[in-house]
Amino acid sequence: MTERHAREKPSKRALVSEESVKDRALKEAVLRHYWAQGCFVQPEVEIRFAGGTSGVPKMITDVDILALRFHPDLYFERLLGDCRTLKGQSPISRVLWLRGLMDFIGSRTGLIVLGANVRIEQDHKLAANRLGIRALSEQEFSAYDKAIVYPEGSKQASISLREVRTLKDIGQRFPRLQPLLTYLYRDAWLEPGFGELIRHCIGHLRTVARELDPGKVEHRALFCDASTIFSVGVAECAGQVFHQYLQPSQKEILSESLKLLIWGGYEQYRFYQTLRTRLGDVRGGEEVRAEARLELPEWNQFVQLVRNILERPGAAFDVPWLLRRLALDINRGLEPLKHVRRADLLSVKFAMLIVSYLGKAGGLPREFGEFFVDVLVNVQSRLAASSPGNRETISTNETTAPGGEESRVADTQPTREEGLQPSLPEMLFPESGAAGSMKTEAQEEGEEDR
Repeated sequence: MTERHAREKPSKRALVSEESVKDRALKEAVLRHYWAQGCFVQPEVEIRFAGGTSGVPKMITDVDILALRFHPDLYFERLLGDCRTLKGQSPISRVLWLRGLMDFIGSRTGLIVLGANVRIEQDHKLAANRLGIRALSEQEFSAYDKAIVYPEGSKQASISLREVRTLKDIGQRFPRLQPLLTYLYRDAWLEPGFGELIRHCIGHLRTVARELDPGKVEHRALFCDASTIFSVGVAECAGQVFHQYLQPSQKEILSESLKLLIWGGYEQYRFYQTLRTRLGDVRGGEEVRAEARLELPEWNQFVQLVRNILERPGAAFDVPWLLRRLALDINRGLEPLKHVRRADLLSVKFAMLIVSYLGKAGGLPREFGEFFVDVLVNVQSRLAASSPGNRETISTNETTAPGGEESRVADTQPTREEGLQPSLPEMLFPESGAAGSMKTEAQEEGEEDR
């Protein structure tokens, strides 16, 4: 009787395992849903509190899906997704939990998908909607997905939890890279602003630069994904500059504005600059004093990068999606960015400039930059020769594409006929061509230094 009872009644561990499998299926569905809309998506993000007194940020909770969606006012909206199949859980309690988490990290929109057997009261859905949260059952989400990603939904979208986890798990094979991985997939998403994201991403990359081997596929993919997260900060930085100056004609104005924005304002910048200057005085020598200037590594190239993006800042907000796709393609040995469209041409150019800059600023072997410049130049050449069309969604079996026939990027990206396609020299050497005046100023500065 005991044996029969054991066979008929699943153990607690078996029930938890079954629920975990179902939760994972819901996570996959929400991941594909946002990815198919052109959002950058980061699954399974730990939420920690960095303002404590213990010295180590303590984990509070985690969120199943964190998505970044482009806003026409040139910033990323943060979206949170929560997926649960646990029986006996109150849907409205889950809504209130998510609302608190949204307030904590500065998100305005949330999505909760509950198991098939969970019933959500209609009034509770209305209450959730007032809080900025969509509360849906598994069956309702299927209809919702097809209505938003019209008409077939996002089932064939080219992303999976396993692919992203593979990038996060690189540290198991290369433990010396773990500090960089911890920052990219945990701490970066809790940065208070784009300035901290830009500075810290470069800093963490520089600490492991000697450990990265351009001959290893996993290291190429990891560097590309680091560029993905770095590009989030660059896009928002360029959006802020655009609102402030539109397209400043003088390099000095753009340079000073960027320094103040990246270091959190005039007072903070002056404070850090004073510390560096005093350190230079202690060490002595003109070279040391020159190095004490507070700016990012390869500063002139960073200024030129932002200036290029200011031509069409909205295109930079598609770069995280493109670079994440490229990182996954490289890691899986697929043709890079096979399904992007000619309308993505300018975003691919910005991606190339960002990867090229980060490789130099991070102190990586030059083979990293050469590899990605070569790959992205080939992608641009292919797009320039292709016919106009929509970005296809890339399915996991490489047959279909995300976003269906309509995509946010399709409406916002320029085509070659609009006269915005850059020449090859301009893409490789951004300080030439249209930016000739800035190159001249940079040369003059170099001559003065010499």
